[in-house]
Amino acid sequence: MKILNISAQKPDSTGSGVYLSELVNSFGKIGIENAVICGIDKNDTLHFDQKTKVYPVYFHGENLPFSVVGMSDTMPYDSTRYKDLTAEMQSQFEKAFIQMAEKAVKEFQPDFILCHHLYFLTALIREHFPNVKIGAVCHGTDIRQFQKISLQNERIKENIQKLDTVFVLHQEQKDTVQKLFDLDEKKIFIIGVGYNNHIFHHKNRKKSQEEIQLIFAGKICEKKGVACLLKAMGRLQTDKKIKLVLAGGYSDEEEYQRILDLAKPFGNRVEFLGRLSQEELAEKYNESHIFILPSFFEGLPLVVIEALSCGLKVIMTNLPGVKGWIDANVKNSMISYVEPPKMNHVDEPNPEAEERFITELADCISCTVNTYHSFQTADTSDVSWDSVAGKICSRYRQL
Repeated sequence: MKILNISAQKPDSTGSGVYLSELVNSFGKIGIENAVICGIDKNDTLHFDQKTKVYPVYFHGENLPFSVVGMSDTMPYDSTRYKDLTAEMQSQFEKAFIQMAEKAVKEFQPDFILCHHLYFLTALIREHFPNVKIGAVCHGTDIRQFQKISLQNERIKENIQKLDTVFVLHQEQKDTVQKLFDLDEKKIFIIGVGYNNHIFHHKNRKKSQEEIQLIFAGKICEKKGVACLLKAMGRLQTDKKIKLVLAGGYSDEEEYQRILDLAKPFGNRVEFLGRLSQEELAEKYNESHIFILPSFFEGLPLVVIEALSCGLKVIMTNLPGVKGWIDANVKNSMISYVEPPKMNHVDEPNPEAEERFITELADCISCTVNTYHSFQTADTSDVSWDSVAGKICSRYRQL
C-alpha cells in the first residue's frame, strides 16, 4: 500500500505537523510506502527517513514569494495568514501545490492520499484528482479558519463533501464537521491522537519541593492564553516559590513584545525557552511539576498527552471534546479544568469574561501548587500513533 501525505504547512513545529510526521513513521512500521508533500522554506531541514519520498513546495521563492501559509493566524515561525492572501497569491499557491501533486501522483502512484486540514489545499487536491481515493484529517484550526474568514469557502465546502472519508479527533469535532460541511455522518471517523512514548515518558527524577516549576508548551501568543497566564501569575495565593517556563516559538513581533512586557515584573521567575526539539521538551517536562495550557481553542492538544506521560499534573481550559476523549482513553489523567471565557468570535474572548478567566486560572494554579505532591503517572498506554495509523488503514480498506 502507498500513502501520499499532504500538508500546506511545515511537517514539524505545530501539533498538526507532528501528527503528520508521526503517522508517516507509524505507517512505515507496518510496511506502507510513504510520500509527503509539504510547504517549507528553502532553508528548512526535513527529518523523514530515507524510505520516505518528499516533494517539498518551497515558499519565499520565485513561484511562492511569501512565507509558508499557516492554519493559525499566529504560527511559531514566520508565516502568511490565509486572510491576507490576495487573489494572485491564491493562484500562486494553487499552481505550486497542484504541479507538485501531479508530479507526486505520477511518480509515486499512491493508493490513498491523506490530506491534513479540511481547508483550501485539501479542496484543491480533491478537485484535481477525482479518481484517487482521498481522506483528510481535521485538526481543529481548519474549522476555526473556515468559520472566521471567507476564502473560497463554497469551493472548499463542495470539495470537502466529495472526500471519500474524513478523520476527526473526537465526538464533538465530528458533530461540528458534520454540520459545518453538511457531510454524511457515515464518512466521518474518530481517530484521536497518539504520542511518542520513546521520547515522552516519566524518568522518575527527584524534583525540587522548594520551587514548583510550571511549564507551558505551544505557540507564544495571546490565543494560546499566554497573556492570561502571565496575568494570573500576579494573582497567585501561595507561599511556595514558583517558576514558569514557556517553550515555543512565535511569529508576531508586536504581540510577543506585549507578552515579554507582561513577564518583566517576575524577573527570573519567568523564562522563555524558545522552540525546543521533542527530546528537549521531554527533558523540560521531567524537570517540571505542573503543565499549563490555558488556550482558547484546540482540537486535541498533543502536548497534554505528552506532559501526562512524563508524570505532570495538568491544568488546562475545558475545551469542547477534549475532556471526554481523555477520560475515555487515559486512566488517572490528573487534569484540572478551568472553564474558558466566553468568546466574541471563535478565539477572541470577551474582555469581561477574560478577567474572570484570569482569576479562576490563578485560583486553580494556587490550589494545585498548595496541595502539590508526587502524583501517580497517568496511564497513556492506550494512546499511540500506531493505533491511529491502524484506524486510518482499516478505514481505507473499507472504501
